[in-house]
Amino acid sequence: MVILEAYCVNMDAEYIDDSRIIKNTYGMKWSKNKLRAMSVSAPKERQREFLIGPLQYHGRYAELKKEDYLTYQANERMYKYWKGFGNNMVVTPQTRNDISGVSQEIDLSPKVEKYYKKIIKLTRRKNIPLLIVVSPYSRINEQEQGRYLKAAEIAEKYGISFINFNLFYDEIGMDFNSDFADGDHLSYLGNRKYTKYLGQYLKQNYELPDRREDKTYDSWNMNLKYYTKSLYGKELQQCTDLNDYFEHIATEDCIAIFTASDVSMWREIKNKTYSDLSCATLVKSEDQVVYQSNEEDTWHSKIKGADFAISCSRQIDSAGSMKFQHTINVGLSEYQKVSDGINVVIFNAYTNEVADAVGFDAANGFSIVR
Repeated sequence: MVILEAYCVNMDAEYIDDSRIIKNTYGMKWSKNKLRAMSVSAPKERQREFLIGPLQYHGRYAELKKEDYLTYQANERMYKYWKGFGNNMVVTPQTRNDISGVSQEIDLSPKVEKYYKKIIKLTRRKNIPLLIVVSPYSRINEQEQGRYLKAAEIAEKYGISFINFNLFYDEIGMDFNSDFADGDHLSYLGNRKYTKYLGQYLKQNYELPDRREDKTYDSWNMNLKYYTKSLYGKELQQCTDLNDYFEHIATEDCIAIFTASDVSMWREIKNKTYSDLSCATLVKSEDQVVYQSNEEDTWHSKIKGADFAISCSRQIDSAGSMKFQHTINVGLSEYQKVSDGINVVIFNAYTNEVADAVGFDAANGFSIVR
């Protein structure tokens, strides 16, 4: 089955920007298809520079980094199983535009209509079920809806289903305060709702085999695992207080660094998992203590491919109490947020990135500082 996103029926330029020409054609093997694709993707006088790759990328040598020479850019778990989906972690409140009353069709550009019909005819000729959709986005306007009406009319003539999900906000449960990353894209929260709704529609209207236990399709499960793991940091960022935060700290695939300017501050934490905290510096990997100290010290280690460094010094404050001062580094970046309180850095070893770094400010009731 093919699901075709119809957002681009609103395009009216004869040629798209260079970056998309490159992304759409450089991965094609040399063939008649590639030459034909290039003949309509770029102006005739510029086709040579896209067909001969070095003409485009030779000037990038000065920008190359170590990752450019490594397999999967040193992030195999992301790129080896990647299916092309970019998960927007940003949340930006949007205004809801009502296009339900639009009834006037607007013609598509001749080139768009030509290739829109070519896709429909190709799937029909190959006997492949086709569903055409417009995924939800917030800045949709009347002109765009007019073109979608025209695209829907064309699809109907060929007996193809066309669904504009911008007419189903309520059914999907879209929240305009949290479900959009910007005017054109859903946030990770909106993605969950939309794909669930679309999946239910597919199950109800098409006979599709369940591939989840099929090892041939295991790369999709690996891709899902990566995205699930990548959401962990976002979930931590929703926590509003110290105890809530510590209840959400995961142990699997995570390295956690904890520092305190005063050892007695750990009494603020009620969670049993971390009730053994009685030191100024603690590092845990997979729930195993890797390092802990109450002394002035400098600790450096490489764990699961990442470099960690912590330095700790002791000082006597104006009240005569012992205080600890820390610096926390993961790679070349420094992460401690408060000088008086508790600092926590969570490194996601599965996605190879810092999932979250927070401080809990002792002077302000251990409020979260990001």
